[in-house]
Amino acid sequence: MHPVRVALTVEQCWQPVPGGSGSYVVELTRALADVDDVEVVGLAAHHRGAPRPT
Repeated sequence: MHPVRVALTVEQCWQPVPGGSGSYVVELTRALADVDDVEVVGLAAHHRGAPRPT
């Protein structure tokens, strides 16, 4: 059986102050990483001139 791929929008995570949605995405990703047969994929839009995550 193939793993379930879960895609999450992660842009909020690299803001100076991530806030509630950024914290939620981080914790959800951590929880999903512990589940067998789940592959987590982070998604972000391309923003011209925006800083890249480190």
